[in-house]
Amino acid sequence: MKISKQRIGSLLMTVRWALSLVWESSPSLAVASIVVRVVQGLLPLMVLYLTKLLIDTVTEALKTPADDPSFTRILSILGGEA
Repeated sequence: MKISKQRIGSLLMTVRWALSLVWESSPSLAVASIVVRVVQGLLPLMVLYLTKLLIDTVTEALKTPADDPSFTRILSILGGEA
């Protein structure tokens, strides 16, 4: 499936027109929407990182004696994921 440069140019012009229309109607709402979308895009990465921390903490807790304060750290990471 080959897409022509003319179709891509037409698509970009349509997107530009739509974005300018949204911007003209409410610039603050447009900025807020962009910020929300960026945060929503970063949330899965944060959950992935917290899961890595959780796995590392559980692995470390299994290697150390039972009186290690790892359990509270595990609970705090689980609270961050919730």
